[in-house]
Amino acid sequence: MKEFLKRHFFRATNNTVASHLLKSCSLGPKVIFYHGVEKDIKDSFVQSLHMPLKNFEEQILFLKKEYEIVSVDDLKGAITGNYKLDKKHIVLTFDDGYKNNLEIVSPLLKSLNVPFSVFLSTHHINSGERFPTFLLRAFLTEANTPSINFKSINKTFSIASEEELLEANKQISYFLKTSPQDKVNEIVKEIKDAFSADQWSEIYFKYSSDEPMNWSNVTELKKYGAIIGSHCHDHFISNPKQKLIDLSHQLKHSQDLVQKNCGSCDYFCFPNGLPEDISSEAYLTAQKIYKLCFTTIAGEVSRGSDKNYLPRIAATPNIEHFKYRVNSGFMNNGNYNKKYKKISNSSNGLNYL
Repeated sequence: MKEFLKRHFFRATNNTVASHLLKSCSLGPKVIFYHGVEKDIKDSFVQSLHMPLKNFEEQILFLKKEYEIVSVDDLKGAITGNYKLDKKHIVLTFDDGYKNNLEIVSPLLKSLNVPFSVFLSTHHINSGERFPTFLLRAFLTEANTPSINFKSINKTFSIASEEELLEANKQISYFLKTSPQDKVNEIVKEIKDAFSADQWSEIYFKYSSDEPMNWSNVTELKKYGAIIGSHCHDHFISNPKQKLIDLSHQLKHSQDLVQKNCGSCDYFCFPNGLPEDISSEAYLTAQKIYKLCFTTIAGEVSRGSDKNYLPRIAATPNIEHFKYRVNSGFMNNGNYNKKYKKISNSSNGLNYL
């Protein structure tokens, strides 16, 4: 019943009159973020970060019709040049650096003359290793056992039912996102050690959507006009538990690698990107290194936005929900301002690292 009401609400607010009213309240550009786009989704849980191609095409055609899609360079020019922020402007960003950004996203956007940016987790580009939360989802799905024991976090989880599996994923993901990097590496090692190399090869083949690019792929991506930014080295979530020496290395080393391979790296987005994932030290360090920094806090860019803590809107597969999120982006500005004020106040008196 709840989902039924949601669908009707989104559809009602996307009619011509309501849509026009929402757009008239907008204050500035909207930055939308995706991860991957895939033609064939085999398991929507394991491949949860990948948008079905059909849905993605529908969304891009909607944005081209109703808005003007501009580059992150254009956004920087408006912000740093103190130009008027155009509420018709949309910026497209993709996080992590999946190979399907090159193979599926780039040809489509190039054919439509649409600019976009990709933020790379450079360790995964270097090594080809899959991301921690994918490894967890794939492990839970393919384990074929009623329960699992995680020594690294001293907990046992039942995964006999779908509900239990989802709850286990939620709890273990929490550890991955809130622990120091050393602990994250320990949890990931335990997950990888649970299967043989041959088993992981089969899983990687089955869920090929989660394969990251290599540097050769990134070079090809740039030929499509993509602007390349940083997403830390190890998809490092800069929560307050992280060591300062690790934080400095993660933010700067990733930029160095992108600059070495791509020529420039002016933009950054915080992995996970919610307020609890961004320490005051990370906020101050990032603004010293990059020209614009992005979060995943919902909202649109306005004169009240901090260029080192910019809001973005998460793309959702359902087209009606997507349209509503984009058209009503301004409704999140108050919440964004509160969250920005919190980190801004907590950063007073801190020194750059």
